[in-house]
Amino acid sequence: MSSPFRVQESDEPLFLCDISLGTPPQDILAFLDTRRSYLAVSAWNSSSCAEGTSTTYEREQCALGAPFDVSNSSTYTSTGGQVNTTIGESGKLFPGILGTDMLTIGSTTLDTNFIVDYNEIADNILGLGYSLNESYTSLPQALVKSGQINSAAYSLWADDLRDNGTILFGGVNSAKYTGELHTMSIPSADLPAVLVTDVYVQRNSSTPVNTNASGVPAYMILDSFAFFTYVPDAVVEQIYLDLNVTFGQNGVSVGEVADCSSVKSQNYSIIFTFADFDINVPLSFFIYEDSGSCEFTIVPSGGEAGFLGADFLRAVYTVFDLSNNEISLAQRNFNNSVPDRILEIGNGSTAAAIPGAVSVSAVTATIALPQTTTEPPMSQTLIFPPTSSIPASSTSTAAAKNAAPTLDSIRNNLAAGLIGAGVWFAL
Repeated sequence: MSSPFRVQESDEPLFLCDISLGTPPQDILAFLDTRRSYLAVSAWNSSSCAEGTSTTYEREQCALGAPFDVSNSSTYTSTGGQVNTTIGESGKLFPGILGTDMLTIGSTTLDTNFIVDYNEIADNILGLGYSLNESYTSLPQALVKSGQINSAAYSLWADDLRDNGTILFGGVNSAKYTGELHTMSIPSADLPAVLVTDVYVQRNSSTPVNTNASGVPAYMILDSFAFFTYVPDAVVEQIYLDLNVTFGQNGVSVGEVADCSSVKSQNYSIIFTFADFDINVPLSFFIYEDSGSCEFTIVPSGGEAGFLGADFLRAVYTVFDLSNNEISLAQRNFNNSVPDRILEIGNGSTAAAIPGAVSVSAVTATIALPQTTTEPPMSQTLIFPPTSSIPASSTSTAAAKNAAPTLDSIRNNLAAGLIGAGVWFAL
C-alpha cells in the first residue's frame, strides 16, 4: 500500500488534486469529478488559455491548473479520436482529442487514456465515474485492470469544509467515520445516485424544525464537481423558511442569510434521510462567508431530482463501489488522531463487497422524474459566488428553465491514492 495522497485545501468546497502527465511528468492541478468518467486536460495552446481569445478568468484557471503540452511529452500518443464532453450549465458540447500517456497519482503510474481539449475548457477534470464509452477507461477501472485494486471502488473524505481530504482506492478506512457505514444499491448502473427520503432542519442536535417535506423522496446524484447541493424546489422553500434564508438577489443564485453569526450560534444541522438512516450535516458546511456577505449553498434544482454536491460530500464519509453498483455513507469522524484501520473492498463474486457496511432496506417509491437533461445549474462554471440568478419570487420559473436531470436522461450525456487494500490519493 502506498503512502497517502492528499487532496488540497481550497477556498471553495470543490476537491482539488495534484496529478502528473507525460514523460517527463508535467504537474497538473485537477478537479475531482465523481460523476464523469474521463480525465480531461486543457492544452497549453487552447483557445481558453490564449491571450485575445479567452477571458481573464479562463486564463487564471489555466494558470492555476497548468495546461498540458503534448509536444513536451515523449510518451504521448494521439489516437486521433474525437470525444465530445459536456461542461457547464449551457449543456454545450466541447470537442477534445483522445490520447494516451503516463498518468502519475501519488506513487502510482499508469498508462492511461485521456482527453486533451484545444477549445474552451480551462479546467482540468479527473473523473472517477462509470466508463460509458468503450474507448475510455475511468481511473478506478484502470486500477482494477492493472491489478492494483480488487474492485473499482474508492472512499472519499475531507478533513473539514475547506481543508485537505483523501481518496482511498480499493479500500475503506473505518477510522474516518463514526457509527455504521450504510450501503445502498445504485438504482441505475451508470450514475452515482441514491434515493433521499427526507431533508429537514434540526436545531440543537435533537429538535427537528420540520420533517416530511414535500418534494421528497427524490433521486440525488453525488457530484463532487457541483459547487452546491441542489434539492427539489419544495424542499428548498421549507428550509429557507425555517432558517430565514432569502432567495438570491442582485445576480446571486445562492440563498442569502441576513445574519451569519446568529444562524451559526443556534447550532442548526441539515438532516438527510436515506431510507432507514440519517446523515447529520452541520449547517456550517452550507454557509459561505465572503466580503461581508453570507450565502447559503443549498439551492433549488429546478425539478424533482437533485445533486448532493461538494459541500455535502465534505461533511460525510462516502464509498463509491462501481464494480458492485453500490454507494455507502456514514457520519464523518473528524477526530483525525484515531489510527487508520484500512480494509480491502472485495467484488460481488468473491466477498461481501464493502467491509463493515450494513445494507439499507430497499425503499419502494414511485417518483415522477423530470424529462429534461441539464447539468447542475452552476456546477461547472467555477465562479463563486455564481453570477446567474434564480428568481426570488418564482421557483416554478426556475423549474421550467433548469429542470433537474433524470437517471435515464443524464446517462445519455455522460462522456461516451492507491494499491492493494487501498491506493491512497490525498487531495
